[in-house]
Amino acid sequence: MRILISHDWATDGEFALALTKALVEMGAEPRIENLKGACGEQNFECLKRELRKRFDHVVPVLSEAYSKDQFLIDEFFAAVSLDESTNGFVLPAVVGDHNIPLPRVLRQRATDFRLRTSFKEAFDQLAAPLTSSRQVFVVMRFGDPQLDKAYDEAIRPAIVGARFSPLRIDERRNPEMIITQVLREIDRSPVVFVDLTGERPNCYMELGYALAKEKELVLAIRGDETLPFDIGGRRIIRWHDREQLKMELVRWLEEISDRLSGGPKPDAAEAPEARPQTRTAGGGFRH
Repeated sequence: MRILISHDWATDGEFALALTKALVEMGAEPRIENLKGACGEQNFECLKRELRKRFDHVVPVLSEAYSKDQFLIDEFFAAVSLDESTNGFVLPAVVGDHNIPLPRVLRQRATDFRLRTSFKEAFDQLAAPLTSSRQVFVVMRFGDPQLDKAYDEAIRPAIVGARFSPLRIDERRNPEMIITQVLREIDRSPVVFVDLTGERPNCYMELGYALAKEKELVLAIRGDETLPFDIGGRRIIRWHDREQLKMELVRWLEEISDRLSGGPKPDAAEAPEARPQTRTAGGGFRH
């Protein structure tokens, strides 16, 4: 889970470092990056593209200094434009007076660190949407340009839009064996999205592990690719285009969110009749 801490370094650098440390301790991957190198001083579309490509969330550290920096203002509103389609993308942290107009949804979501009795109390509020209890582990083939595009433009935005946190194992920089990391992340994720396109052996192994752990599963495959007999009876999203995949995945995750909040989990044998099959994505890991 990659998180950009957008801030004015001269004024709020110490706070950004404290936030970075706290996010690392909860298993996130905070980044303190200056996107000017990639986009220059004034390039709103480039900022949107880089934010969408690089990060799962943006935490703008709002203060008087932040509101006086035009580049940070552009970065903030580029992130807000993405939040409109992936609800929960922007998690504001207020540390000082500012004159930045916040949309109503961001005013409700913002954490004002000045109003809390301790940094920890405020951080717990900020980090609530980021905990592993809302993590979706994504199993799919990566290194394939079309499937990578499906992840960037459909799967990851849909997961964030449904108020979950996506994780694909190639986003982690960890010297451990990949399979060790994969199994650990499946263990700690209540939801596993498995993209079966390409019949990758690793994908089926990880699907089997998720089944054994009784995880909430979302299965997907591209187009008319065939499925093994023992999986064919399960609900699955079949997809031809990324927009359809995104819409279907959001709907599935909303159903799962309701169940995680206390509703019953449907019997897998009854699932195909509960809903017509549609089109979605698939794949396997290329480790």
